[in-house]
This record gives sequence, structure tokens and C-alpha cells, in this order.
Amino acid sequence: MLVDYPILIKATILPFDNFIIYDGFLESYNMFFGKETTWQIKNDYKEEKENKKIIKKIK
Repeated sequence: MLVDYPILIKATILPFDNFIIYDGFLESYNMFFGKETTWQIKNDYKEEKENKKIIKKIK
């Protein structure tokens, strides 16, 4: 069970068909982000999503 976001994970991503997938294994680290870092990560994600810079499909 994940408690709070963001969390740092290690994952292997793979191209499959026109999508980006992962192999099913996620490794999390016992690490906590402070309030400022959490705010910055969420803000950066929101900005990148609005600018359509989050890649979900391979062209």
C-alpha cells in the first residue's frame, strides 16, 4: 500500500506496440520528500501535463 505521493521508484520501461509499458516490477526507496520538494514535483508535473510533454505513446 502506498502512503503518500510522491515516492521514488525504480522501474524498467519498455516500448511495446505504440505504448510505453513497464515490466511489472517496481522497487521503492525508503525516502521522504519535504513539503517544498513535494510541491515542486507536483507543480512540475502539472505544468508538463498542461504543455503535453508527458509521453504516453510512441509515435
